[in-house]
Amino acid sequence: MQSPFSKDPFVLSIPSEREPTFDLSPGEGDALSSSVTQFKKQGDGPESVRWIGNATCIVEIGGVRIMTDPNFLHQGDHVHLAPGVVAQRLKDPAFNYEECPPVDFIILSHLHADHFDDLVAAHLRRNIPIISNPHAVAGLAEQGFTSLAALNTWDAVLVRNEVGAVCRITSMPGKHTLGEHPHGSVLETIPPVMGSLIEILGDGEDVKYTLYISGDTLYYDELKEIRVKYPTINLALLHLGGTTIPVINVMVTMDAEQGMQLLCALNPERAIPIHMDDYDAFLSGLDDFKKVVEREGWGDRVTFLDRGEAYYFSRTK
Repeated sequence: MQSPFSKDPFVLSIPSEREPTFDLSPGEGDALSSSVTQFKKQGDGPESVRWIGNATCIVEIGGVRIMTDPNFLHQGDHVHLAPGVVAQRLKDPAFNYEECPPVDFIILSHLHADHFDDLVAAHLRRNIPIISNPHAVAGLAEQGFTSLAALNTWDAVLVRNEVGAVCRITSMPGKHTLGEHPHGSVLETIPPVMGSLIEILGDGEDVKYTLYISGDTLYYDELKEIRVKYPTINLALLHLGGTTIPVINVMVTMDAEQGMQLLCALNPERAIPIHMDDYDAFLSGLDDFKKVVEREGWGDRVTFLDRGEAYYFSRTK
């Protein structure tokens, strides 16, 4: 089967009809479960971001449907984050993988078991397009996935459907760990991560709306370069939680304070926190971030979603 990706420039061509996302999930035109079709909404407009749980979201823009970081394990299930490091899921996703609607492609921040779990690896359609970093793409290829785009930082993919260009996906900087690690340290096994920028395009491929997804990064000064290159970010999805590796007690995702540092650095018009309290390794949960948001006066610019809830928005330019 021909790859949907082409190069020079890097383009993903979306077919007119979607295939099922998973081997047991519905196809285009099939009935969807109430867990998928009935949900709470905030905001207003034709585009939307729906939080499914952990870092899994479904983004609907310009007739294209994107899924991020698919993780459909249930409460009580476990994932391996590093050798000897296991985390237990505390919250169920909004719906099961068998109920997942058809999506056009996946953006994967990194190949880690709480973002691409064994259940997903076993049942995800092998030719579904996946955009990720080179490390993750190499691992996915070993698992038999065939439609892959490996992006280094600042690389981009233009997404087109039968009408024309819909959006551009650009890899953003991110670091799951900081500093040098002793040889043999468990931190050497933590995979590299990327953030993502989704630019919704209008006629002539001019940018109408910009959505930033942090990925599982810690805050570090180089993230300020994002605002230099992209001074207007309309919506930011922040991976928080303060994920902490036990025993060595090292944090590998932003906690509430670092999340606020990133908000101040990028100054998005609106932000939505995700990846907060889904696993027991997340030590900085929703309440921590709410307190920091209130303290710093960001209350009118941060939207909090329940699992399964969606935020709707319109292109602003």
